[in-house]
Amino acid sequence: MRKKLQSGGKVPEGSSSTEHSPKFGSVASAVAASNRGSKYLPKPLKGYVTEIFARNRGDIGYPVFSVTNNGGFIPSEDYFTKQVFSKDTTNYKIVPPGAFAYNPSRINVGSIDYLRHDSPVLVSPLYIVFRTSQELHPSFLRRFILSESGLSQINHHTQGAVRDSLKYSGLEKVEIPVPPIDEQRKIAAVLEKADTLHRQRQESIGLTEKLLQSVFLDMFGDPAEQPQSRLVDLLNQPLRNGLSPASKGKYPGTVFTLSAITQGFFKSDSRKEAMFAAPPKPTSRVGKADFLICRGNGSVKLCGQGQFPTDDAIGIIFPDTIIAASIDLTRVSKSYFATLWNQPYVRKQLEDGARTANGIYKVNQTILENIQIPIADFELQAEFEKKAKLIISRKPDLESSAELTHALFSSLQQRAFGGELDLSRLTLADEVDSQAVTPVPENPTIHGRFKRPGSFITPPEIEDKMLVLEEWLDIGPGNPIPWSEDFFKYRTLSQVLTFPFSFNEIWEAVVHDIEDPSYEVVKAKVFEYIEAGILEQQFDMDRKEIVFYPRP
Repeated sequence: MRKKLQSGGKVPEGSSSTEHSPKFGSVASAVAASNRGSKYLPKPLKGYVTEIFARNRGDIGYPVFSVTNNGGFIPSEDYFTKQVFSKDTTNYKIVPPGAFAYNPSRINVGSIDYLRHDSPVLVSPLYIVFRTSQELHPSFLRRFILSESGLSQINHHTQGAVRDSLKYSGLEKVEIPVPPIDEQRKIAAVLEKADTLHRQRQESIGLTEKLLQSVFLDMFGDPAEQPQSRLVDLLNQPLRNGLSPASKGKYPGTVFTLSAITQGFFKSDSRKEAMFAAPPKPTSRVGKADFLICRGNGSVKLCGQGQFPTDDAIGIIFPDTIIAASIDLTRVSKSYFATLWNQPYVRKQLEDGARTANGIYKVNQTILENIQIPIADFELQAEFEKKAKLIISRKPDLESSAELTHALFSSLQQRAFGGELDLSRLTLADEVDSQAVTPVPENPTIHGRFKRPGSFITPPEIEDKMLVLEEWLDIGPGNPIPWSEDFFKYRTLSQVLTFPFSFNEIWEAVVHDIEDPSYEVVKAKVFEYIEAGILEQQFDMDRKEIVFYPRP
């Protein structure tokens, strides 16, 4: 049964009752008071965990899973899109339901989770598998390990001559506060809600970028079919390498760090004071028409990423990890070029040119000079520039919101694991099933569900299944259904929601109906439907957000 968070038996007005709700208000009300005296002495994990050594002897047919960074267990073939594990899995480790598995060399970036499936799975022999005692709740342990305090200890206990690795003996040394089990469950539930809000704020920035890409394709079509020009032919001057600071330099200056251009937007405050061996030349400073490109640090994701700097960056030194391309803005507008640079057409050229035999990805001036750039009509570029500015103008607010929720979440984590939260009034729904509880108010987006013609026509062979699911939901609150893509398409998007609707409204409708919904699955389906033409996205100027319309 899906858990609901209720405060004092009641759901705060304007908040959602589900554990996965994106609203932060319910979290804030649940932990409004703090109890400074309720700290718990940290204890080594050794007394609360037991390693599991069971192997897949006899090939019993369990599926092979991987544990992804912060994403948890996922079928290996789904994650890698092809089979990367050995055909012979007889030596693979068995993970029973509820047990943990982690990648010893990747745990410091979140590659750890406990299995929520009803049946066992297999993981690579390289993984370490363990279970927790009854005194330690798995959700609480996972949240602690992924916290700043947990990761700091993990980094301290890793070892290895070539690659840092956390052995099981190192895991046992990690110290964790161990409050009563009921309080552990409450802390984990509160942090899950807060983390969901933060992730949604981050995803909203990605949705804005998706909208920009969609408008670009609508206006210009397939880049490969447009007239082409080499990047070198679109420059006001030759490409320029940045300047490397010198540890014993005599000349001071302010220099941008690489993170200024690798966050999906230009981060102007990513700068530092440095010393240089010689006075920095004007060519080492950011110009008004410069597009700053990441050389790469071996990662295909970072390689070739680029941004136009903000006005307050003009004149600041850029480092040798960045190459500057001074764009001829009489031929190519900034928004057109920056959006095009993120299109798969250009990304493929960058990655193909930057790939090396040992799998390291880096670009140099020669590779960049020969990137083919489609050149559209300049008047059409100017029209796109106007639309892009409207969309991009929303980004600073979204970024500010994401930074705020990150700060709130970090503070909440510290207080939670420091024993400074008063959770005495917070009750999980499965603990009050026998109590008289004020009925949970129905989500306002749910009124009138299934009583108007749908935007999509449900095929007859699917409609019968939808009616059965409707009957189950009609039993009342607390009777969610398993995930069903058909229900999501033909009921949630088609009948439950009134268009235009935002992604947050989609998510609220999903958590109302679906047991343990996956935010990533819902997001992926929305993007899939946009690409397939089932949904159309626009930027609503009145609402100041991206909205969606069904396209029958």
